[in-house]
Amino acid sequence: MRNHEIGAGERRSALPRIGASSPSYKDHEMRNPPNVHVFVSADGQRIALSTLPDGGNLPSLTDSERWLPLALIPMTSDSLRTYVTDVRAATASLAAEGFHVVQIGARVIPFPQPHRGST
Repeated sequence: MRNHEIGAGERRSALPRIGASSPSYKDHEMRNPPNVHVFVSADGQRIALSTLPDGGNLPSLTDSERWLPLALIPMTSDSLRTYVTDVRAATASLAAEGFHVVQIGARVIPFPQPHRGST
């Protein structure tokens, strides 16, 4: 089989070209990203992102704590970056589970009690 280059006078295929200017589903998704609801724990130690307006899919906190609504943002990298450091992990969790939780406060790890009998 011989390769044939298209000359200046020859016509290309009638099929439409798919390129940067062609709209696609992904382009539509980026123009109209879904909204993400941002919640903060009552103690201010955790941020949660949810696809549900009431945060009904968020993990339960202790009896004295609850999730408080904080913001409504579009699910874009720039918007998510305001609340999380790992945008890819947050996006994957939101797509798979419908929520993502981030620890924002420092965790206190107590030292074990010293053994008084050993000297």
